Amino acid sequence: MKIERNPIDGAVLITVIYLALVSFAIAQALSPVPSAAIQLVTNKNLIEDGQSAGSQTIIRAGTPGISGDVGPQGPRGERGPQGVQGLQGIQGVQGERGPQGEQGVKGETGMVGDQGIQGPQGEKGDKGDTGATGPQGPQGPQGPQGPQGATGPMGPSGPSGTFNTSGFVESIACYSTDPKGKVPVGTLLFGSCVSHGITGNNITIVTRP
Repeated sequence: MKIERNPIDGAVLITVIYLALVSFAIAQALSPVPSAAIQLVTNKNLIEDGQSAGSQTIIRAGTPGISGDVGPQGPRGERGPQGVQGLQGIQGVQGERGPQGEQGVKGETGMVGDQGIQGPQGEKGDKGDTGATGPQGPQGPQGPQGPQGATGPMGPSGPSGTFNTSGFVESIACYSTDPKGKVPVGTLLFGSCVSHGITGNNITIVTRP
């Protein structure tokens, strides 16, 4: 796998190291305590002086010089890649419900719409039930009695019969003789003609019970 190096990343790294060294040097220059590197060199020189029998030279560490001025600030590095998006925060507590607003002004009444088309005629309904029979009307007045017709001549008497009436019942009947009466001529009705209100002859009828 081939790794490609970006020259810009190298320049940024060198700038960071340079700034770190400058900051360290400034801190050592302002500190009243000698640095560890100077103390290490001094101790080493003293040890070496003690071990040298034929030499009288003593090497001592000098006072640190004044630090130089801070160099100019390096160019600003390029913007690094965007970091990973953080986790979504917890949802806040729901606020209280606000007060209800005032009721709006009532709108104007709309115009009356056009009249709709008349629908088709409905189907003919079923025939209703027959109503109850009305009460019978009052009986009309009786008409005037017609004039009595002329009595016909009486027929000759027949010979006396030899009929035995024992075991028979005699009943009166009316024989109608009025052509303009309420019953036809020749109609025979049980009962007298007066009881029926018709003109005729009363006759006796014999019947066996």
